[in-house]
Parts: sequence; structure tokens; C-alpha cells
Amino acid sequence: MNEPANDSKPANFAARLIAALGIFTGREMRAMAALGFASGLPFAIKGQALQARMAEAGMKPSEIGLYSLAGLPYVLKFLWAPFLDAVPPPFGFARLGRRRGWLVVIQLALMLAVISLGLLDPRTNPWAIAALAVLVAFTSASQDIVIDALRIERIAEDAQSAGLAIYVAAFRIAALIAAAGTLAAVAGLEHWGISRDLAWSIGYCGLAALLGIGLLGSWMIGPEPADTAPAEVKQRVGISQTLIEPLKAILAKPNAISVLAFVLLFKLGDAMADNMTLPFALAIGFDKATYAWAASGIGVVATLSGGFLAGVVERGIGPWPTLWIGAFVQALANLSLSWLALIGPEPWALVVANSINNLGHGFGAVVFVAFLSRLCTDRGITATHYALLSALALVGRTFMVGPSGFLAEALGWPLFFVATVIACIPGIGLLYVLDRNRRR
Repeated sequence: MNEPANDSKPANFAARLIAALGIFTGREMRAMAALGFASGLPFAIKGQALQARMAEAGMKPSEIGLYSLAGLPYVLKFLWAPFLDAVPPPFGFARLGRRRGWLVVIQLALMLAVISLGLLDPRTNPWAIAALAVLVAFTSASQDIVIDALRIERIAEDAQSAGLAIYVAAFRIAALIAAAGTLAAVAGLEHWGISRDLAWSIGYCGLAALLGIGLLGSWMIGPEPADTAPAEVKQRVGISQTLIEPLKAILAKPNAISVLAFVLLFKLGDAMADNMTLPFALAIGFDKATYAWAASGIGVVATLSGGFLAGVVERGIGPWPTLWIGAFVQALANLSLSWLALIGPEPWALVVANSINNLGHGFGAVVFVAFLSRLCTDRGITATHYALLSALALVGRTFMVGPSGFLAEALGWPLFFVATVIACIPGIGLLYVLDRNRRR
């Protein structure tokens, strides 16, 4: 008599699973995938792709490391986030809506900046390259401001985690394509007899074309309400109302200083390793094609696995235990690169090390962005609130990561990646403080 009930359990489980997976098929989720892809491309365009190009131009690791300071707009984006919150887009784009209109304007400007970056030679125009890298970072950071606002405003609260998982996965895929895919394309063009400089220019034009996926996402998100600007923002767009008030809201939270220090330091070791991974691989003897194959093949699968594994683990054991796991996983993953430095330019070792590194960093990225999103509880200032927090998180990728090339030259590659693990200890210590206070 019990068998019918037992037989129904698999069916019930299957129905619940199908219902849970159905959340990933909505229009907004497809838009988040496209927008996440568009967000990840420029992050690597001004990062690893540019680093590889400068490395081939004969620049030293210390010089390449300093170019990471071009990411300063990611840190300062909270300064103009209130402007994008309140001011309508120009040139008739307001007809698309305040969020979508600004998104299209920014995406078109970003495509032009990437094309311009690809047309210059870093050997003869280093300052122009630096200026264009800053412009790419500025337009990319502006795009992120609008996308974050759309994600929070347009996706239902109970679907935010799903939207975040898709967004981060698409972001990581795009970053890998922009780095490894560009290297593979440039290597292929050189193989067919095209000069190196022209090959890089073609590669950057291809990246600009891929940014068109972001325009597709702007359309897929669908029409927005006639006016989503908070009333207080529409009435007064001064610094006090649009910047100081969100900052006060952050500082008014319990343990605010510890929270902000944690946000600042949690990704420091991860950022140091990422900043030097590609120059490291080229320096120890890997060619562009081999690195591209390892990064864009198994590396993509590892990154996706890490991100979605974080989502599954958090659903099962909760956010704080998952954050603890992410802290240790992303730190220890850097040791795989120390191991690779000792092994040398063996393709199988590159696959293993790159997979471990991407798995750990993908896991850590999802749990960290989820943590930042949970801090944004005031819906009236969500966009600026998130911009402030995410900008603080990126300080480690600019001011604190800039000297990483000098550190690599001083220590050598094996010890450098050990140092990136040590750089994770302050963040883990602050996580202990926050968790202890939460339990109290």
C-alpha cells in the first residue's frame, strides 16, 4: 500500500526540479546572460588582452602591472552613478527608457573606444594606449552601473540569485573569450601571414563586434516603466541626496567598518594572481595558442562549474558557510600556479592549474557578489549603494594590485603566487570577525 506514495516521490522531486530550473528560461534571465557577457568583455579587453599585447611588444612585467591602474574608473564609478540614476539619456535615447537609453548610449561609446584601442601600437603610443584603456574602463564601469540597477529593479527578489548566477557565468565566459579567444585569433592570423600589429587590430575589432551582444541584451530586457527614478532623486540631484545619503546608509549598518574592510580585502589575493596570470604563462614559455586552448577549453568549464557550484552549495547550507568555503577555495587555488611555475611549460600542467584556478575564483566571485547584493537593502538608493560597495571592492584591483609586477620580479613566479595566498589572510580574518559578530 505504500508503493504508490514511494513511486510519487521521484515524480514530485522531478517536478520541483523542473520548476526550479524553469526560472533560468525567462526573458529577463536571457537578458542577464547577454548583459553579463557584455560586462565581462571590456574587463578583460583593458586587462589580460592588453597585457598580452604589451608583453609581446617587449614591455617588462613591472610596466605591464602599472597599466592595471587604468581600472581606476571601476573604483570611482559611485561618483557618477547618481547622474545615471537621475538624468535622462541624450539624443532621443530617452524614448527607450532611462535605464535602457543610457545603456545603449554607453555601449555604443564602449565599442568605439575598443576599436580605437586596437588601432594603436603600444610601443609608439604608450600614453595614448593608457588614455584609451582608461576610457574603456570608464565606459565599462558606466555600463556596469546601469546593468546592476536593471538587475536589482527588473528581476523579482526570489529570482535574484538565479539572475546573479547567470550574469556572473556569462561575465566569466566573456572575460575568458576576450583574453584567450583574442590570443588564439591573433596567433591564427599571424600563422596566415598577417603582421602582428594588424592581427591585434583585427582582434580588437572582433571584440568590439562581440560587444553588440550587449545591445541585444538591452533589447531583451524589455520595456521599462515610464519613470523608475525615485521621487526624491528626481526632485534633488545634488551630491548630498544622491551620494552622501547612500554612504550614510552604509555606515549606519552594524559593524560597518569591518564590513567595508572585508569588501576591500576579500578579493585582494585573487586580483593579484589574475593580474599576472597571463604574463606569467607567456614568461615561462607557453605560446599564445597553447594558453588560449587551455583557458578557453577546460578553463571555461571549470569557471562555470565553480560559479554554479557556489549557487548550489549556498542553497543547501546557507550564505555564511558558503562564504567561508569561497574564502579558502579562492585562496588555495592560487597555489596551483606556484605548482605550474615549478613544473614548467607543460600543456597538461597548464590545463590542471588553470582549471583549479578558474574553479576556485569562479566559486569565490559568485559568493562575494551575492554578499554585496545582500547588503543593498534600501531600494530607494540601490544603484548608487551597489556602486559604492562594488567600487570599494575593486580598489584591490587598482591601487593595491598595481605593484604586483614588481613583486613578481622580486620573488620569482613560485613565491609570488604563494604571496597571493598570504594576501588572502586579512580578508579571512575579517570574515571571522563578521561571522562572530553575526552569531552574537
